[in-house]
Amino acid sequence: MTTYYRYVLADVLKDVDRIIYLDVDTLVLGDLTELWKIDLEGNFLGIARDPLIAGYATLAQEFIDKKNMYANAGVLLIDLKLFREHNMGNKLIDFTVNTVDYCRYGDQDVLNYYFIGAYKILDSEWNCGIKLVDDIAEEDVKIVHFFGPGKPWGNSIFALYLIYANGKILDMEHKYKLYQYKLLQLSDGLDDKVTAIVKLNSFEYSRTLDSVLLQTYQDIEVKVIDTSHDNRVKRKVRELQLYHPNLKYYESEGNVGVSRIINFIIKNAKKYIYFVESPYALESNTIYDLVKISIEHQADIISVKNNIFKLSEEQYYYYATRDDVVKDISEKDNLDSLNGCLVKKELFDKIGTLDFENNKSSIVTVLEKADKAMIKNSDYLVKVVD
Repeated sequence: MTTYYRYVLADVLKDVDRIIYLDVDTLVLGDLTELWKIDLEGNFLGIARDPLIAGYATLAQEFIDKKNMYANAGVLLIDLKLFREHNMGNKLIDFTVNTVDYCRYGDQDVLNYYFIGAYKILDSEWNCGIKLVDDIAEEDVKIVHFFGPGKPWGNSIFALYLIYANGKILDMEHKYKLYQYKLLQLSDGLDDKVTAIVKLNSFEYSRTLDSVLLQTYQDIEVKVIDTSHDNRVKRKVRELQLYHPNLKYYESEGNVGVSRIINFIIKNAKKYIYFVESPYALESNTIYDLVKISIEHQADIISVKNNIFKLSEEQYYYYATRDDVVKDISEKDNLDSLNGCLVKKELFDKIGTLDFENNKSSIVTVLEKADKAMIKNSDYLVKVVD
């Protein structure tokens, strides 16, 4: 229902004559003053073309697109004074009720149908969908709009290819997360803290780090252990630190160094510790869901099965049955790695220093100290291969 609030902005904001409306999945990169000053030339609103409509439009949408253009309502410059003068709020509500059978996209379709020919066409730079990012010079993009399946707060596993395919989109998602982080610092409603340990052994699969930084889980610190001996990894981390203040970098020489760094990080970690290493990538809600499972089941360890994404083929392969069921593995010896595991910090406090050079030995020790260990077969962890 909230999407229809746009109809009544003029009635709610009675002392405001003009407004810029932005969807929550937009990222402002330019000066909005320039948008604010655009002359609407007597039209009710300013709106930009929707590039996604081509190829899958309904008959009604196709008619609108051929007649004038089909627009995307995620960015609007609205003349509220004109809306009030013509009682547009009530008229749009009535029109919506009468045309509901023809509206695949709710109020966006309504605005297209009702205001055809009565709006100012804005340049695409003011509502640049990710399909248009490569068509517009980066310095000219004023507002990025993440319409479609990929969102900066929640990419599904089937949208992972976007993370690997377009670096420009990825950079914009990191900028979005920076503003999200700044907003979080002003909030009192913080989640339980998580320390994510990311081990990178090559630049080729350094997007493992991107997938961790783009988690929906808010209150997270990320520790990178670089074993690649590739300066490109270090440069990438430095670039990402501009957007992620909670990102720390550690460079390691050999397995002994890795073990020492991991123990140091664990000693100073938050309530939960999450382990992931390249060439794996995470679905955006992975850490959020695993923390939730840990709380619900009072589990010390939550592990996940991994699936495979072939980058060269753009194909996704199921490695195990995806029953999406949480299973108790406390009495079973089927955990062979901490990769993909969320572990309570207090469990490591009981253990003390671990020898992470001997992976199997450390896993056995962790399992022995766990009162409860769970595993979930889902799409949370994906191995990305060529």
